[in-house]
Amino acid sequence: MSTTTPTETLERTGFFIGGEWTSPAGEGTIEVIDPTTEEIIGHVPEGTPEDVDRAVAAARKAFDVWSQVPVQDLSLIHI
Repeated sequence: MSTTTPTETLERTGFFIGGEWTSPAGEGTIEVIDPTTEEIIGHVPEGTPEDVDRAVAAARKAFDVWSQVPVQDLSLIHI
């Protein structure tokens, strides 16, 4: 098994919440580490309790709609 070194780093500056990219509430970042090489391959925003609250609210709102879609219709959706 061979491994390759990524040519690009993963750099994210926001969260995908409620169907759109949003800015994080805080300014912290977290290093993304490749578990096979233990090398830093990018950075992502560090979530705050406010970010979690926004994500949970968006998920709750989406659940109210999606839970009403018949299973037969859900099986036709490819996300």
